[in-house]
Amino acid sequence: MDTGDGGPIQRSTDLRLPLFVGQPDVTATVFSDESVGIAFAIFQIQVNPFEDIAQTQIVIAAQNVNPENVVEYTYWCSYVVIGQPQEGFQTRQEVI
Repeated sequence: MDTGDGGPIQRSTDLRLPLFVGQPDVTATVFSDESVGIAFAIFQIQVNPFEDIAQTQIVIAAQNVNPENVVEYTYWCSYVVIGQPQEGFQTRQEVI
C-alpha cells in the first residue's frame, strides 16, 4: 500500500476493475510481514464507477491504530471483490 496523504500513519491503494452490475461487495485486510504489533485499521472503502472509461475504481484507506508509533514498514492489502461484471466483459478468476 502507498503512504497516504496523512503521512506514514496512513496507507491507501487504488484498484481498477471492470464496471459491475450494481454495487460490488468489497472485503479487505491490511498486514505487514515486518511487524506483528503495529496494526492498521481500514477506515474507508470507496467504490467509484466510471461509465466513461468502463472501469470501477476501488480505493481502500487504512490508518495506524496507534499514531504515536510511526513505522516505515511495507504494508499489504489483501482484498476480495464480489460482483457481476456488466455485459461484454470477459470474466476471469485471478488469485493474487
